[in-house]
Amino acid sequence: MRKYKVLLSAYACEPNRGSEPGIGWNWAIEIAKRGHFVYVLTRANNENVIFNFFKDRAKPENIKFIYYDLPSWVLFFKKGTLGVNFYYFLWQLTSYCFIVKKQKLFPNEYKFDFVHHITFGVFRHVSLFYKLGIPFFFGPVGGGEELPNNLKRSFSVKYQFIESIRELINWFSKFNPFLLRMYSKTALIFCKTKETKNFIPPKFHDKSIISLEIGMLKEKINSTLNVYTNNPKLEFNILYVGRFLYWKGIDLAIDVISNLKNEYKINCKLTMIGQGNYLTHMNEKILKMNLNKDINIIDWIDQSELKSFYRKSNIFLFPSLHDSSGNVVLESLSNGLPVACLDLGGPSEITNKKSSIITSTHDKSHIQIVESLARSIYELYIDQEKLYKMKKESIIRASEFTWDKTIDKVYKTIESYMENNN
Repeated sequence: MRKYKVLLSAYACEPNRGSEPGIGWNWAIEIAKRGHFVYVLTRANNENVIFNFFKDRAKPENIKFIYYDLPSWVLFFKKGTLGVNFYYFLWQLTSYCFIVKKQKLFPNEYKFDFVHHITFGVFRHVSLFYKLGIPFFFGPVGGGEELPNNLKRSFSVKYQFIESIRELINWFSKFNPFLLRMYSKTALIFCKTKETKNFIPPKFHDKSIISLEIGMLKEKINSTLNVYTNNPKLEFNILYVGRFLYWKGIDLAIDVISNLKNEYKINCKLTMIGQGNYLTHMNEKILKMNLNKDINIIDWIDQSELKSFYRKSNIFLFPSLHDSSGNVVLESLSNGLPVACLDLGGPSEITNKKSSIITSTHDKSHIQIVESLARSIYELYIDQEKLYKMKKESIIRASEFTWDKTIDKVYKTIESYMENNN
């Protein structure tokens, strides 16, 4: 197989991190492992952490980091979600100009075979790197996942309005001339979910491929399972890890615990680990429903501590309403922890029916989904053999998403495209 000189656009790229920074980092490392020479374009504020990472370990010779940032005064505007998106938009525009300038000054050094955009992975964000005149690969990207109308009605007017604005932005993307121009010049578009692919205009579907972007290090998959004994004196431990946001299905999770306690009379406890602006609402609801002894909220903790919570829990409850992927879902599976999620977005793509509970939301109300989730969890509570079998299947499922396998799936397609369009 021919080795290529790749420009990887990875705005977020840091070692030993999750979410977007971890995605940028692991894709860069794995592409280099395939033998390609990778030039990683990332933010200048990532330089110190990357430099320190390679202080006590050898840096691959076929990977080079190009650091670029906007002037420091622009950071003033990088506040809140809108500020971050504005800063990212400016970074995308000016980073393209930065690379073009580099190519003029050092034409041999900065001559690439193709360019690949990896972070941020959102289908609405325009990258100008297609203008370099070489094959441009976009993604995997997400963002097309939306909250079903039957569930949107269960939220306050404030959150219904926020969802409607998000839906409007997604809808407008279908007519965004800059985005459409990029799609037309893109060699291949990788979408995390089928929902996102549906927002890519149909005329580009022949080059749109569904593929997730997350992965696990092989050594972090724990094959040693804890055995659950159905003893009514012991707590059935349920875990949630993630941001405390309305669209993460927080209300569903709390209501499921109430249902298990009051309808099924089981001794269960939900531990919720994270941070977010929905925390005040969560505390008020938990107190109002008299669940303060049944639900424990913990602030963010280190990965080393988090692992112990995965290990001592029986079910991972993650009823997110429009996640594109879900690193914590993969982490839970890798620790032999079955996931209870909805048939929406990335979590339902990561899991399968052997390893997890995937609850249908089609034409179901909030209450019906709560009842369905609670009933499924109760069935595992009373059937320890089924639960243990599902734990083993969780490990098997996680092993299908090691970083090398995730990236191999995409890069075999990219490499094949390059060979056939040489």
